[in-house]
Amino acid sequence: MNYYIQETVFNEDVKQTAGSKAREDINEIAEKMGFSPIEVEYDYSLRNKKGFLTALAQLSEDWSKALAQVGEGDTVLIQYPLNHHPVGVPGMLKKLQKRGGKVIILIHDIDYIRMNNESLLSKLKVAKVKYEDHSIIKCGDAVIAHNKKMMKFLAGMGVKKEKMISLRIFDYLIHQDSGYVSRNIAEPVIIAGNLRRHKVGYVYSLPDNQEFNLYGVDFEDDGRENIHYIGAFDPEELTQKMQGSFGLVWDGTTCDTCDGLSGSYLKINNPHKFSLYLSSGLPVIVWDQAAIADFVKKENVGITVSRISEIRDAVANMSESSYREIEANARKISRRLIGGSYTKKALTKALDMVSGQKE
Repeated sequence: MNYYIQETVFNEDVKQTAGSKAREDINEIAEKMGFSPIEVEYDYSLRNKKGFLTALAQLSEDWSKALAQVGEGDTVLIQYPLNHHPVGVPGMLKKLQKRGGKVIILIHDIDYIRMNNESLLSKLKVAKVKYEDHSIIKCGDAVIAHNKKMMKFLAGMGVKKEKMISLRIFDYLIHQDSGYVSRNIAEPVIIAGNLRRHKVGYVYSLPDNQEFNLYGVDFEDDGRENIHYIGAFDPEELTQKMQGSFGLVWDGTTCDTCDGLSGSYLKINNPHKFSLYLSSGLPVIVWDQAAIADFVKKENVGITVSRISEIRDAVANMSESSYREIEANARKISRRLIGGSYTKKALTKALDMVSGQKE
């Protein structure tokens, strides 16, 4: 049997999936491939009523019961990082493997890189997150990473190269696809996602020589004429709402480069908004040092720039025929993304890998 862990939470007596669209899409694709869900619950009300340690002990018991269902010859898919987990999970996974079960780890984030900012987190918290990253990921009999650059990073963490598989890009399932929005190279560039100033400081210093359409939450509109805030929409609705010529993937505080921790992370990470844009058949603009720049160049689905001020000239020098070719390639990738193609391929490789491993 093949299983996947479905994390759910109870919060104020409401039960809901504990995850983002990316995680929910992976679960849906896995289930269509014949994986069966094993539920692990986290009860916030228990934490509020009986305290954190009681809730943690209950969660540990729930994880132990869940993984006990995976027997000899079975495989379990775990999406990492876990939403909530006790420190005992690596030991539970090792027991599972001793009785002949296999573990596939699919990585969404490597938290200690993303969170390692001593001004925000204590050294103890950073050390805890780093331990979790190392100990759980290394338990995988197969590890699905974002791309080859993340695989290289994980190899430096001690993950064996022969156990790793590149996802290449996250899928983005769309259940009510109504076709592609008409695009025009002269339209504004799209920025979608969290627009909080402390998250994406660059948004508040965008150059005046380019029009931008913004979609997301918590935008602080300062009335600039070239910045057009459209609104916030749910993930699938957004694919039909975005109007523009390209989708921009950028991060950090400045338009001159992707700086700080966010910039470092982009060098190994596949941002989910990259998949959002391409699932809509929308060409992309990305930082030329980002890991996803390799995908953009190979598949010819957009352009790369070293700073945002370069966008205007890059677009102005692009012919209409070149833009249409990029758009056609983006739509080709879109059909793969909305059908779950990349996840299916990676999971198939992972199953083949673990089935061929000797005890």
